Amino acid sequence: IYAARRVQDAALRNGKSHMSASVATEPDLFFLKQVIGFGNACGTIACLHAISNCRAWLSLDGPLETFVSSHESSSPELRGEALLRDSTLRASSDLCAASDLAQTVLPEREGPPLDHHFAAFVRSRQNRVIELDGTKRCPIDHGPT
Repeated sequence: IYAARRVQDAALRNGKSHMSASVATEPDLFFLKQVIGFGNACGTIACLHAISNCRAWLSLDGPLETFVSSHESSSPELRGEALLRDSTLRASSDLCAASDLAQTVLPEREGPPLDHHFAAFVRSRQNRVIELDGTKRCPIDHGPT
């Protein structure tokens, strides 16, 4: 999986497509980078990506809408840093992560190697499938829905 990510990243960095995936250029996407310091926050970031990019179809208010609205013009890196400093969203993330409902059964120590990560796939306003993964360099367009 890591080799495939490196190949995809190199292609996207050079403005090329890789296996029909290319850099998403739609201006209305909300994408943030997962920054060091938040810990294992990929689930929180995937949820934030999924919900914040459905604003054309959903009516949001509260802390999430406040965060997205106030950081729409920021870079993905600055958005990630802002999420790290947002005490309300961080507290919600920590509370959910600590819940018994969020826990999974531990795999066998001698079982197969595991590599878990959460990312979001959303339909854009232009009817494209967009991958939003805070550990990748940018949103990735996977083609029409």
